Amino acid sequence: MTAGWKTSSNVNSGDWEDIQGKGGTDGIIVKYDNLGNVVWKNNFGGSGHDGFESVTAVPNGVVAVGYSRRDSFGTGDWTDVTNKGVFADAIIVKYSGAGIGIIEPAQELSEVEVFPNPTTGELTIKWTSGRVNEVEIYDIYGRKQKAESRKQKAEGEVVLDVSYLAAGIYLVKITTEKGIVVKKVVKQ
Repeated sequence: MTAGWKTSSNVNSGDWEDIQGKGGTDGIIVKYDNLGNVVWKNNFGGSGHDGFESVTAVPNGVVAVGYSRRDSFGTGDWTDVTNKGVFADAIIVKYSGAGIGIIEPAQELSEVEVFPNPTTGELTIKWTSGRVNEVEIYDIYGRKQKAESRKQKAEGEVVLDVSYLAAGIYLVKITTEKGIVVKKVVKQ
């Protein structure tokens, strides 16, 4: 695993062709397999200069540490955050183990249920408070899978058809108004 920064003019080209730049420089994080192949990559920041200085694995994800300059706050990944420093702030960003989005510590995992697990055809996402804005499914390599049909059965509940997925382990990324929750699901 490695972390650093990349100018936004170089994002959306070369090895970063599928990733849109966010500002002057973006913090970047890349996870490799044992053969040196990219497993997943992600960029982070606002409209100014952002960068990661180090990265470490933790039990339920990956933590990157770095900086964001004051002109990044209020934009991009910092839309609802105000800077504290005169020039730049130290930042800590936590990703899920598959690099899928940022995990918000304030989000209680118990507020969101995903069942049945394991599943064969339908997957129900149920939440007890707030609003779910988006549900995405990723394979264990961080590749987004298409969520076939999405129907609401009741307030605070959505049912997804996952019968088309091959048997294996998947990550369900649930974006709520409080943050992001990532749940592991087994498809039989």
